[in-house]
Amino acid sequence: MKLLEIVNVNEQTITPDGVLNLGIVKHKVCYGAYSFNNSNAITLAQPGWYLISVKADLTSTAATQAMTLALFGNGTLVPETETNAFATTAGETTNVSFTKIARVCVDSPITLTLVNTGTVSTIYDDVIVDIIKVN
Repeated sequence: MKLLEIVNVNEQTITPDGVLNLGIVKHKVCYGAYSFNNSNAITLAQPGWYLISVKADLTSTAATQAMTLALFGNGTLVPETETNAFATTAGETTNVSFTKIARVCVDSPITLTLVNTGTVSTIYDDVIVDIIKVN
């Protein structure tokens, strides 16, 4: 069962190392398992395993630009979540996505953010974060 879906359909230009605005909660259940107190971070507090899926459109602000998106947990890059796309022209849009399983331990909540890990500003749009608690 889907625990949480967060969507941001507004374009946002994010500088290198900047955190994305995740938008609004579109679907939610099981209120005690997470908190979404601002639009930049999700905190998973209930122990267990979570399936996290992220999708986004990345648009270049310049020609020959490498664009990136990555998931961070408690300020640290979550392994195997950094996605890369390369644009050859300014204004080129590419869809990226990744899925990751994360474990939350007792008394060890995880705060998740999406970060532009690239070296140039990138436009992000149609950002969707789905979280399913699998046990």
